[in-house]
Amino acid sequence: MSEMLSDARCIATQNGYRITVTPPKPFTKVALQFLDGSDGAAEVVLESPAPDKGRCNWLERDAEGRPIEQIQPPDEIGMRKLKIYAALDPVTECSFLVRHSESDEGLKYLSYVSITVTESDGFQRRLGFLRIR
Repeated sequence: MSEMLSDARCIATQNGYRITVTPPKPFTKVALQFLDGSDGAAEVVLESPAPDKGRCNWLERDAEGRPIEQIQPPDEIGMRKLKIYAALDPVTECSFLVRHSESDEGLKYLSYVSITVTESDGFQRRLGFLRIR
């Protein structure tokens, strides 16, 4: 099942989940926090638009050249944070793939995703929580 906010959506894919962020104004940063009910290794890949090297703060790249970052282990309330994605060039839409980083089986469960963007003028807009079933 997928869920949508007016400015974001999350859908299940074969190997995990795709989060698409489309706020009303151009943005340069995206903060994602997860509550997925597991301690398993997970990673987030910037699916599109994939910036050139040196144009974003996620330095590691996957085999296809897309920026990738590991989701941190859960804190005391089970929230798993991700280093804020920051790009030098403003965008109006981007999509992320959330997947299991140690298995080809894919991430099977993702409960909540909190999404906040920073617009080009520095204003932070919390898009809200997506609940996935």
